[in-house]
Amino acid sequence: MRTEIRLSSLILFGAILIPSAGQGAQLTSAMSSTPLAESFRMAESGADLFIDTPADAPVSKPQNIPDTTAAAPPPTDAASAIVDKKPPVADVAETPSADRKSTSGPKISGFVQNELAYTYADPAHFSKFRTYARLKLSDTLSDRVKWQMSGTFFYDAIYDITPNFYPDRVKRDQRVDGWIDESFLDIDANNWDFRIGRQNIIWGEMVGLFFADVVSALDFRQFVLPDFDTIRIPQWAARAEYFKDNFHAEFIYLPVVTKDNLGEVGGDYRPNPLVLPPGLSSNFLEDKNLGDPGRQFGVGSRLSYLVNGWDTSGFYYSAPDKTATFGCAQNSSNAAMLQCTPYHDRIHQLGATVAKDLGSFVLKSEVIQTFNQAMSVTPGSNPNGIARTDDLRYIVGTDWTGEQGAHANLQFFQTWYQQQQAAMGVREVESGASILLSTTGWHPHITPEVLWIRSLNRDDWMLESKIAWEFAKDWRGTVGADIFGGARDHLFGEFTQSNRVYYELRYSF
Repeated sequence: MRTEIRLSSLILFGAILIPSAGQGAQLTSAMSSTPLAESFRMAESGADLFIDTPADAPVSKPQNIPDTTAAAPPPTDAASAIVDKKPPVADVAETPSADRKSTSGPKISGFVQNELAYTYADPAHFSKFRTYARLKLSDTLSDRVKWQMSGTFFYDAIYDITPNFYPDRVKRDQRVDGWIDESFLDIDANNWDFRIGRQNIIWGEMVGLFFADVVSALDFRQFVLPDFDTIRIPQWAARAEYFKDNFHAEFIYLPVVTKDNLGEVGGDYRPNPLVLPPGLSSNFLEDKNLGDPGRQFGVGSRLSYLVNGWDTSGFYYSAPDKTATFGCAQNSSNAAMLQCTPYHDRIHQLGATVAKDLGSFVLKSEVIQTFNQAMSVTPGSNPNGIARTDDLRYIVGTDWTGEQGAHANLQFFQTWYQQQQAAMGVREVESGASILLSTTGWHPHITPEVLWIRSLNRDDWMLESKIAWEFAKDWRGTVGADIFGGARDHLFGEFTQSNRVYYELRYSF
């Protein structure tokens, strides 16, 4: 028997790929302690045509400062891509007219995307028929002040076409939704840049993984399958950046941290909350907020320096855990019911990243130490169903780009749980690996891509495969399949009944 009560989305690898802690009414943290939900995504690379790079993406920042407007492809020349160096600000007389205050009004951009998915496992059913739209307005107020406003909306007709297949709570959550996307004010003050508003803050530099990307929230209602530009949830924040030669410093303040969206119980990719014996039931409380209003803020800083071709950085971040950890304990008024309460304990994280261009290869690595990480445990082992541990996560990877458009990315990662308990359902050290292959060598407008992720501790894996075709200007079609394998009490294996084929059609403007 098993239970997934925390989709700590791959912040902690190992728990995402773990077997249950035992039999019966047990809670494992396979989703609650993993690096895969925040770690596993399609490569954010030039070979990944599944992620758009807007034509008006910020150009005043060096390429290794992750673009907070959209995912940007990594360059083949890492030395030019990872330098934390801000270009000098031009004199007003030298500033191109495009950088002056706009006289033609805001620029409008965005995309509209239609998505259809068919789940072929028993019971076979159409699982998605979504129209997804994002609109962005941007303009300049002066040579040094710019603004952007954007919003996202989707409607999934599958919940009207098959009204009786999904629970009402899932239909309410995923039928129609909309939110404010990246909307901010940018101020250029010579060596300082300031950004105030709703924004993505992306500190991870690994291709395809989120290990050091600890700030941005994520939408897990489609697990970790969507593209970066649709899975990230911006944070309301104030950010200050300082540039001097090869040195870059970044300081952030989040007044109220935005939580990850885990979806509702009964959705295709919401982990099965509890598998209980007859006569025992569960009640999952709604994840309404982050707890104490005075402690919902986040604060952090990141320092980067380029020395002898090595791009190095270190960061500190403290905030409530944006992913809920559900602790399940016996209801005091009903012994036949487990009541599961969401927790967002404040965590503290220290991290470092390094990257080095080795010609056709780029070597990258990240390490993150997390303090006070909450994890779900077997009910009855702890009074509130929660245990806490410090954990150390690291990843080492290499990215290769060939002359004929071939691209490969290999990565190995581990998590060390420093106060591991048997009730957590994880080993003290959990290991995993991923491989991504793609090419544009067959045709410049057609890109096949395959991503395989698996645990090295047990048979548990996920395979994503796609073919994207840019068949006309601003148009892109994609067909693909998402396949899960492993035992039903493991993370990926749990979703074998969600194996699907799909298509996407996107128009960008």
